Amino acid sequence: MIYLVVEHQSTESWLMPLRMIKYKVAAIEDFLQGKPEGTPWPTVLCACFYHDKTAPYLYSTSVYDYTFYITPDFNSLPLSDTDTRSPD
Repeated sequence: MIYLVVEHQSTESWLMPLRMIKYKVAAIEDFLQGKPEGTPWPTVLCACFYHDKTAPYLYSTSVYDYTFYITPDFNSLPLSDTDTRSPD
């Protein structure tokens, strides 16, 4: 399953990368509603078409430019299992 999210933007916004993340999360959550556990997540592709008198676009379109630290490519999130009880 592939979702395509397309947005038209006529003014620049430094929060646009965050908005694209929100679109992706919303599409995945919507898809998973009522699906059994373990259902593969869909691929969500986002595109933004921008036009304004200001060119080129003033802000970075990369999430990485706005964070102190982020996992590479959002491929995995660090998880520390604190429930490390011995199997007694």
